[in-house]
Amino acid sequence: MSYRYRKILSYYLNIKVIRNIFIILSIPLIYSCKSTVIDNYNKETLKTTNSLINDLNKKIQIDTLNENLYYERGIINSYSGNNKQALVDYNHAINLNSRNDIYYYRRGLLKDQMGDYRGALKDLIRFTKGNEINNTFLYYFIAESYVYISDFYNAMKYYNKAILINNEEPELYYKRGKLKYILTDYEGSIDDLNKAIKLVSNNAMYYNYRSGVEYKRGNFKAALLDINTSLKIDRSNPITYYNRSGILHSIGRSIEACEDLKKSRLMGFKFLRRVSESICITQQN
Repeated sequence: MSYRYRKILSYYLNIKVIRNIFIILSIPLIYSCKSTVIDNYNKETLKTTNSLINDLNKKIQIDTLNENLYYERGIINSYSGNNKQALVDYNHAINLNSRNDIYYYRRGLLKDQMGDYRGALKDLIRFTKGNEINNTFLYYFIAESYVYISDFYNAMKYYNKAILINNEEPELYYKRGKLKYILTDYEGSIDDLNKAIKLVSNNAMYYNYRSGVEYKRGNFKAALLDINTSLKIDRSNPITYYNRSGILHSIGRSIEACEDLKKSRLMGFKFLRRVSESICITQQN
Protein backbone atom coordinates (compact mmCIF):
# COMPACT_ATOMS: atom_id res chain seq x y z
CA MET A 1 0.00 0.00 0.00
CA SER A 2 1.30 3.46 -0.85
CA TYR A 3 -0.31 5.15 2.13
CA ARG A 4 2.46 7.39 3.38
CA TYR A 5 1.60 7.00 7.03
CA ARG A 6 2.34 3.28 6.91
CA LYS A 7 5.96 4.07 7.69
CA ILE A 8 5.03 5.31 11.14
CA LEU A 9 1.82 3.48 11.85
CA SER A 10 1.34 -0.24 12.26
CA TYR A 11 -2.01 -1.80 12.89
CA TYR A 12 -3.33 -4.62 14.96
CA LEU A 13 -6.78 -5.50 13.71
CA ASN A 14 -9.64 -6.63 15.82
CA ILE A 15 -12.40 -8.83 14.44
CA LYS A 16 -16.13 -8.52 14.83
CA VAL A 17 -18.57 -11.40 14.48
CA ILE A 18 -21.61 -10.85 12.29
CA ARG A 19 -24.57 -13.24 12.44
CA ASN A 20 -22.32 -15.75 14.22
CA ILE A 21 -20.62 -16.67 10.97
CA PHE A 22 -19.20 -13.73 9.09
CA ILE A 23 -16.12 -12.03 10.48
CA ILE A 24 -15.33 -8.53 9.38
CA LEU A 25 -12.10 -6.70 10.02
CA SER A 26 -13.07 -3.99 12.42
CA ILE A 27 -11.63 -1.35 14.72
CA PRO A 28 -7.86 -1.55 15.20
CA LEU A 29 -7.24 -3.17 18.55
CA ILE A 30 -5.11 -1.44 21.11
CA TYR A 31 -3.33 0.80 18.77
CA SER A 32 -0.24 -0.12 20.76
CA CYS A 33 1.41 0.22 17.92
CA LYS A 34 0.79 3.21 16.03
CA SER A 35 4.49 3.00 16.74
CA THR A 36 7.21 5.28 15.46
CA VAL A 37 9.58 3.30 13.32
CA ILE A 38 12.97 4.22 11.99
CA ASP A 39 13.60 2.64 8.58
CA ASN A 40 16.85 0.69 8.38
CA TYR A 41 17.57 1.29 12.04
CA ASN A 42 20.91 -0.53 12.24
CA LYS A 43 23.98 -0.77 14.46
CA GLU A 44 25.56 2.27 12.86
CA THR A 45 22.43 4.32 13.51
CA LEU A 46 22.36 3.09 17.11
CA LYS A 47 26.00 4.12 17.53
CA THR A 48 25.17 7.60 16.27
CA THR A 49 22.14 7.78 18.56
CA ASN A 50 24.18 6.84 21.63
CA SER A 51 26.71 9.50 20.71
CA LEU A 52 23.98 12.14 20.46
CA ILE A 53 22.47 11.10 23.80
CA ASN A 54 25.87 11.24 25.52
CA ASP A 55 26.51 14.67 24.06
CA LEU A 56 23.13 15.96 25.30
CA ASN A 57 23.70 14.43 28.74
CA LYS A 58 26.89 16.44 29.09
CA LYS A 59 25.17 19.64 27.97
CA ILE A 60 22.30 19.10 30.41
CA GLN A 61 24.74 18.64 33.29
CA ILE A 62 26.09 22.09 32.50
CA ASP A 63 22.78 23.78 31.64
CA THR A 64 20.07 22.02 33.67
CA LEU A 65 17.41 24.64 32.91
CA ASN A 66 17.66 24.48 29.14
CA GLU A 67 14.27 23.17 27.99
CA ASN A 68 15.45 22.59 24.42
CA LEU A 69 18.08 20.10 25.53
CA TYR A 70 15.48 17.94 27.26
CA TYR A 71 13.19 18.24 24.26
CA GLU A 72 15.94 17.20 21.84
CA ARG A 73 16.92 14.28 24.03
CA GLY A 74 13.29 13.27 24.26
CA ILE A 75 13.02 13.10 20.47
CA ILE A 76 16.14 10.96 20.17
CA ASN A 77 15.04 8.66 22.99
CA SER A 78 11.63 8.30 21.38
CA TYR A 79 13.02 7.37 17.98
CA SER A 80 15.45 4.91 19.52
CA GLY A 81 12.63 3.16 21.41
CA ASN A 82 13.46 4.43 24.90
CA ASN A 83 9.94 5.70 25.48
CA LYS A 84 10.00 5.96 29.28
CA GLN A 85 13.05 8.19 29.24
CA ALA A 86 11.59 10.18 26.35
CA LEU A 87 8.48 10.85 28.44
CA VAL A 88 10.64 12.02 31.34
CA ASP A 89 12.48 14.37 28.98
CA TYR A 90 9.29 15.85 27.52
CA ASN A 91 7.91 16.33 31.03
CA HIS A 92 11.08 18.20 31.99
CA ALA A 93 10.77 20.44 28.94
CA ILE A 94 7.12 21.22 29.75
CA ASN A 95 7.90 21.90 33.41
CA LEU A 96 10.49 24.45 32.28
CA ASN A 97 8.22 26.00 29.67
CA SER A 98 4.54 25.07 29.75
CA ARG A 99 3.67 27.50 26.94
CA ASN A 100 5.50 25.74 24.12
CA ASP A 101 2.80 23.80 22.29
CA ILE A 102 5.22 21.66 20.29
CA TYR A 103 6.28 19.92 23.52
CA TYR A 104 2.68 18.84 24.09
CA TYR A 105 2.46 17.64 20.50
CA ARG A 106 5.52 15.40 20.84
CA ARG A 107 4.44 14.15 24.23
CA GLY A 108 0.97 13.41 22.91
CA LEU A 109 2.34 11.26 20.10
CA LEU A 110 4.53 9.42 22.58
CA LYS A 111 1.71 8.83 25.06
CA ASP A 112 -0.42 7.38 22.30
CA GLN A 113 2.40 5.05 21.33
CA MET A 114 2.67 3.96 24.97
CA GLY A 115 -1.06 3.24 25.18
CA ASP A 116 -2.09 6.30 27.21
CA TYR A 117 -4.76 7.38 24.74
CA ARG A 118 -6.58 9.80 27.01
CA GLY A 119 -3.34 11.49 27.96
CA ALA A 120 -2.37 11.62 24.31
CA LEU A 121 -5.65 13.25 23.34
CA LYS A 122 -5.30 15.86 26.07
CA ASP A 123 -1.87 16.88 24.78
CA LEU A 124 -2.70 16.70 21.06
CA ILE A 125 -5.94 18.64 21.33
CA ARG A 126 -4.17 21.33 23.34
CA PHE A 127 -1.73 21.61 20.46
CA THR A 128 -4.50 21.92 17.84
CA LYS A 129 -6.26 24.63 19.83
CA GLY A 130 -3.14 26.73 20.05
CA ASN A 131 -2.15 26.42 16.42
CA GLU A 132 -3.59 26.64 12.94
CA ILE A 133 -3.38 23.02 11.81
CA ASN A 134 -3.30 21.81 8.24
CA ASN A 135 -1.93 18.36 9.00
CA THR A 136 -3.89 15.32 7.86
CA PHE A 137 -1.74 12.95 9.87
CA LEU A 138 -2.37 14.77 13.16
CA TYR A 139 -6.15 14.71 12.75
CA TYR A 140 -5.97 11.07 11.68
CA PHE A 141 -3.92 10.29 14.76
CA ILE A 142 -6.43 12.02 17.04
CA ALA A 143 -9.34 10.20 15.37
CA GLU A 144 -7.67 6.83 15.90
CA SER A 145 -6.99 7.65 19.54
CA TYR A 146 -10.66 8.46 20.05
CA VAL A 147 -11.51 5.10 18.49
CA TYR A 148 -9.43 3.33 21.11
CA ILE A 149 -11.35 4.89 23.95
CA SER A 150 -14.64 4.16 22.10
CA ASP A 151 -15.49 7.82 21.60
CA PHE A 152 -16.72 7.20 18.08
CA TYR A 153 -18.46 10.51 17.53
CA ASN A 154 -15.36 12.57 18.25
CA ALA A 155 -13.37 10.11 16.16
CA MET A 156 -15.73 10.83 13.27
CA LYS A 157 -15.23 14.56 13.71
CA TYR A 158 -11.47 14.23 13.33
CA TYR A 159 -11.65 11.81 10.40
CA ASN A 160 -13.80 14.46 8.73
CA LYS A 161 -11.18 17.12 9.45
CA ALA A 162 -8.45 14.90 8.00
CA ILE A 163 -10.45 14.30 4.81
CA LEU A 164 -11.19 18.00 4.41
CA ILE A 165 -7.43 18.56 4.22
CA ASN A 166 -6.70 15.56 1.99
CA ASN A 167 -9.61 14.03 0.09
CA GLU A 168 -7.43 11.77 -2.04
CA GLU A 169 -6.14 9.43 0.67
CA PRO A 170 -7.96 6.08 0.42
CA GLU A 171 -7.03 4.94 3.91
CA LEU A 172 -8.93 7.84 5.42
CA TYR A 173 -12.13 6.82 3.63
CA TYR A 174 -11.52 3.20 4.58
CA LYS A 175 -11.13 4.07 8.26
CA ARG A 176 -14.12 6.39 8.27
CA GLY A 177 -16.14 3.76 6.44
CA LYS A 178 -15.33 1.22 9.14
CA LEU A 179 -16.35 3.69 11.82
CA LYS A 180 -19.63 4.41 10.07
CA TYR A 181 -20.29 0.68 10.08
CA ILE A 182 -19.77 0.61 13.85
CA LEU A 183 -22.26 3.49 14.12
CA THR A 184 -24.71 1.47 11.95
CA ASP A 185 -24.55 4.01 9.12
CA TYR A 186 -24.29 1.26 6.52
CA GLU A 187 -25.03 3.45 3.51
CA GLY A 188 -22.41 5.96 4.64
CA SER A 189 -19.98 3.12 5.19
CA ILE A 190 -20.51 1.79 1.67
CA ASP A 191 -20.11 5.30 0.25
CA ASP A 192 -16.72 5.76 1.95
CA LEU A 193 -15.54 2.29 0.97
CA ASN A 194 -16.55 3.01 -2.62
CA LYS A 195 -14.36 6.12 -2.52
CA ALA A 196 -11.44 4.18 -1.09
CA ILE A 197 -11.76 1.55 -3.82
CA LYS A 198 -12.08 4.20 -6.51
CA LEU A 199 -8.76 5.65 -5.36
CA VAL A 200 -7.04 2.27 -4.95
CA SER A 201 -8.71 -0.57 -6.80
CA ASN A 202 -6.29 -3.35 -5.86
CA ASN A 203 -6.55 -3.36 -2.07
CA ALA A 204 -8.01 -6.68 -0.94
CA MET A 205 -8.91 -5.35 2.50
CA TYR A 206 -11.20 -2.68 1.08
CA TYR A 207 -13.24 -5.26 -0.84
CA ASN A 208 -13.21 -7.60 2.13
CA TYR A 209 -14.66 -4.96 4.39
CA ARG A 210 -17.22 -3.71 1.87
CA SER A 211 -18.29 -7.30 1.45
CA GLY A 212 -18.94 -7.47 5.18
CA VAL A 213 -21.07 -4.35 5.13
CA GLU A 214 -23.09 -5.65 2.18
CA TYR A 215 -23.52 -8.94 4.02
CA LYS A 216 -24.83 -7.06 7.05
CA ARG A 217 -27.34 -5.27 4.80
CA GLY A 218 -28.49 -8.61 3.38
CA ASN A 219 -27.03 -7.93 -0.07
CA PHE A 220 -25.47 -11.37 -0.45
CA LYS A 221 -24.86 -11.09 -4.20
CA ALA A 222 -22.85 -7.88 -3.79
CA ALA A 223 -21.10 -9.34 -0.75
CA LEU A 224 -20.04 -12.43 -2.70
CA LEU A 225 -18.81 -10.35 -5.62
CA ASP A 226 -16.63 -8.25 -3.34
CA ILE A 227 -15.23 -11.17 -1.36
CA ASN A 228 -14.33 -12.95 -4.61
CA THR A 229 -12.57 -9.81 -5.81
CA SER A 230 -10.68 -9.67 -2.53
CA LEU A 231 -9.51 -13.25 -3.05
CA LYS A 232 -8.41 -12.54 -6.61
CA ILE A 233 -6.14 -9.82 -5.23
CA ASP A 234 -4.90 -11.73 -2.18
CA ARG A 235 -5.44 -15.44 -1.53
CA SER A 236 -3.19 -15.53 1.54
CA ASN A 237 -5.69 -14.25 4.12
CA PRO A 238 -7.54 -17.12 5.88
CA ILE A 239 -10.15 -14.71 7.25
CA THR A 240 -11.28 -13.95 3.72
CA TYR A 241 -12.11 -17.61 3.13
CA TYR A 242 -13.88 -17.70 6.48
CA ASN A 243 -15.89 -14.65 5.52
CA ARG A 244 -16.84 -16.14 2.18
CA SER A 245 -18.03 -19.32 3.88
CA GLY A 246 -20.62 -17.26 5.74
CA ILE A 247 -21.90 -15.72 2.52
CA LEU A 248 -22.00 -19.04 0.68
CA HIS A 249 -23.84 -20.67 3.56
CA SER A 250 -26.40 -17.86 3.57
CA ILE A 251 -27.24 -18.43 -0.10
CA GLY A 252 -27.50 -22.20 0.29
CA ARG A 253 -24.09 -23.22 -1.07
CA SER A 254 -23.09 -25.11 2.05
CA ILE A 255 -20.67 -27.56 0.37
CA GLU A 256 -18.55 -24.69 -0.92
CA ALA A 257 -18.94 -22.91 2.43
CA CYS A 258 -17.57 -25.95 4.23
CA GLU A 259 -14.62 -26.12 1.84
CA ASP A 260 -13.78 -22.49 2.58
CA LEU A 261 -13.97 -23.14 6.30
CA LYS A 262 -11.59 -26.07 6.01
CA LYS A 263 -9.21 -24.01 3.91
CA SER A 264 -9.31 -21.20 6.45
CA ARG A 265 -8.47 -23.60 9.28
CA LEU A 266 -5.64 -25.20 7.29
CA MET A 267 -4.21 -21.72 6.78
CA GLY A 268 -4.07 -21.25 10.53
CA PHE A 269 -7.25 -19.35 11.35
CA LYS A 270 -8.95 -20.60 14.50
CA PHE A 271 -12.69 -20.32 14.97
CA LEU A 272 -15.39 -21.85 17.11
CA ARG A 273 -16.12 -25.50 16.42
CA ARG A 274 -19.86 -24.80 16.48
CA VAL A 275 -19.42 -22.54 13.44
CA SER A 276 -17.82 -25.37 11.49
CA GLU A 277 -20.45 -27.81 12.66
CA SER A 278 -23.33 -25.50 11.77
CA ILE A 279 -22.09 -25.30 8.17
CA CYS A 280 -20.38 -28.59 7.43
CA ILE A 281 -22.94 -30.79 9.18
CA THR A 282 -25.68 -28.93 7.30
CA GLN A 283 -24.09 -29.77 3.96
CA GLN A 284 -23.69 -33.43 4.95
CA ASN A 285 -27.39 -33.65 5.61
